[in-house]
Amino acid sequence: MERFKRKIVVTATFLIFVQLLFSAVSAGPQPGASLTVSASPANPNVGDTVTVTIGVTGISDLFGYSVDIHYNNAVLQYSSTNQGSYLGGFWLSGGVVNNPPGQIRQVAETKLPPSLGVTGSGTLFTVTFQAIANGVSDITLSNIELYDSASTLITGVNLGSATVTVGTLECNTPTDPRCNDGNPCTDDTCNLATYTCQNTNDDQNTCT
Repeated sequence: MERFKRKIVVTATFLIFVQLLFSAVSAGPQPGASLTVSASPANPNVGDTVTVTIGVTGISDLFGYSVDIHYNNAVLQYSSTNQGSYLGGFWLSGGVVNNPPGQIRQVAETKLPPSLGVTGSGTLFTVTFQAIANGVSDITLSNIELYDSASTLITGVNLGSATVTVGTLECNTPTDPRCNDGNPCTDDTCNLATYTCQNTNDDQNTCT
């Protein structure tokens, strides 16, 4: 019976959250606020654990959020989603993983009345991955819903992103990783005009 009561409370809270999201009106923009994305390490090897941190800076009166995360599932394998300490709200969902592949949908958290919204900067949540293959994975956000304590949508927030490069790719220049032919690291040179690799002495060995 107690478990059933808890389930009712959780379900009711979730429905309230969804209702707030879909009934919210647009608040004034907060151009000084940003959703940030960072990855550590940004250049792992296969088998390493990668932690992606989703945070917020310069926000005012944040009461809840829902967000989708995109990644390259051929390079990174999802492990877990963990609530951050900044909002201190009710953890509604760690997200629906790989439906579609390479996407974590609807990571969501909300505070509960009579709590006030939070202002400032902090970590909303983290996502951990395992690096499973050499390659590049961009980490991006979409379907973002931020709302304040009056259930109004917060708009005009800057969106960050991150890039994870697993292993050492051939012709992977520090300034632009697009020049890569997928072969092991050698002494190739990169033609930045066409983003193609030019083999000068390709021995087919891995980079050491």
